[in-house]
Amino acid sequence: MTHDFHVRPSRQSGSVLAATIVLSVGTVGGAIFTGVATQDAESVMYCVGGGVAAIFTLLWFSTSRAGGYVSEQLGYLLARHQQDSLDYHPEQKRPKSTDYGTHRPPTVEEVRELKENTNTWVPAQQSARRERRGR
Repeated sequence: MTHDFHVRPSRQSGSVLAATIVLSVGTVGGAIFTGVATQDAESVMYCVGGGVAAIFTLLWFSTSRAGGYVSEQLGYLLARHQQDSLDYHPEQKRPKSTDYGTHRPPTVEEVRELKENTNTWVPAQQSARRERRGR
């Protein structure tokens, strides 16, 4: 057994197979249509030859490797439009120090002020406008 299990199939093999089948069926269909429509065998051969050439061209482009003949000579046709990579250097953001107050216990005066502030409750404006009902 001389199987090479380290070689994985290309991810494009399914799309290449589908395109090859579509082009093959189209070539045969075009040949049948051209053969029925005309009596000239030369035009049928041109149609079949064009389909076969399209299939081989598709297979040649899909199996070419980066840095090979196809990518060097026809790279401007086959290249995908890629944006330039951004040049930046990420910086670690330091949290801003926020001081919410001192870290000391409250003084006696501050405790008295807080106690007095909680005893000064003012009723809302709506309670004075309320009318009595039911009398």
